[in-house]
Amino acid sequence: GGEETVGQVIGVNLLAGVVGGSCASVITHPFDVIKTRAQVGRKRPGATMVALREMVSSEGWTSLWRGVGPRVLKIGPSCAIVLASYEFFKKRWA
Repeated sequence: GGEETVGQVIGVNLLAGVVGGSCASVITHPFDVIKTRAQVGRKRPGATMVALREMVSSEGWTSLWRGVGPRVLKIGPSCAIVLASYEFFKKRWA
C-alpha cells in the first residue's frame, strides 16, 4: 500500500537531515569564520569587512573554508537526528 513504515520514515528523514545539514554548514561556514575573526580582532565599525579583506589577502579564499570538516561532522548528524525525531513523533502522535 501507500503507507510508509516507521523504518522508511526514519531512514528518509535521517538521510534528508544529514544532506540538508551538511549543505547548510558548508554554505554558511565562511560567514561563521569571518564573524569569529571579526569578534576576536578589532572591535570597531566595519570589523567584519576588515577581517574578510585581511583573511583573503594573507591566507587566500580557501581560508574561508578552513575547519569546515569538523563542522559538517557535527551539524550533519545533528540535523539528521532532529529531523528524524520530529517526523517520527509527528507521525506517531498526530
